[in-house]
Amino acid sequence: YLTDIYRKRAGTKESTRSRFIDYGLLMVSIYPIAAYKLVHSDFMLGDVEILIPDFLRIPATYWAVWAAFAFFLSAWLVKTWHEYRAGTVNVPKTLLIAVTASVAFFVPAAAEGERLELAFQSVNAWHAIQYMGILWYIQKIRKERGLIGSKFIRSISGQGRGAWLFYGFCFAVTMGMFFTLVSAANADIFGFSAKHGRDLGFQQYYYMGVLSCLLIHYVFDGYLFSVSHKAEQTLERIPFATPSLAR
Repeated sequence: YLTDIYRKRAGTKESTRSRFIDYGLLMVSIYPIAAYKLVHSDFMLGDVEILIPDFLRIPATYWAVWAAFAFFLSAWLVKTWHEYRAGTVNVPKTLLIAVTASVAFFVPAAAEGERLELAFQSVNAWHAIQYMGILWYIQKIRKERGLIGSKFIRSISGQGRGAWLFYGFCFAVTMGMFFTLVSAANADIFGFSAKHGRDLGFQQYYYMGVLSCLLIHYVFDGYLFSVSHKAEQTLERIPFATPSLAR
């Protein structure tokens, strides 16, 4: 989505092949080292081993992943070099892809066990901050153009006091969800702790809340990605297309 925004704001038309290479590198960059660890039963988040089907626990699995990564990385480097030579390189988009791919590639090698889990959660935190920034920017532009009908939403949108209220509101919602999950786990409202023990029961409540948010996040991801390609998009009709339309 972000690469599409930079592409559209630059006003340059890129081929389907170029976009395929960008997307491919971003999608596979996290898997080469992770695949090796998964095949060798060495991928641990905390004290939990992350499993893959037995038929994939063969060297061919990580060799195939490495081959795909090498292909997309090589294609992206060659493509970027040609764009540089032609004077058409999109600098913000290229830097974003380079940083994201580098971070994703090295995260599985960052640590083991609990520290590896912390490394992945750090990437999630970075991603979450990106999301808040995008939403803040969308509402800022819509407020400036008089496209927000709700008085409350206007009050937590835009720069200055609105920005502080926006982040304060997000923090308050997060804390509210956290205390709701802890209360649900302590009260054992679904009987998870009674059935599986307190420790596993608490993890079930925790992941029930976290994965629910992730599901919303993935749906929103898909929506943002799809609307960024619509030819008929306008700020009035599709608010979340704002980053790619605003100048």
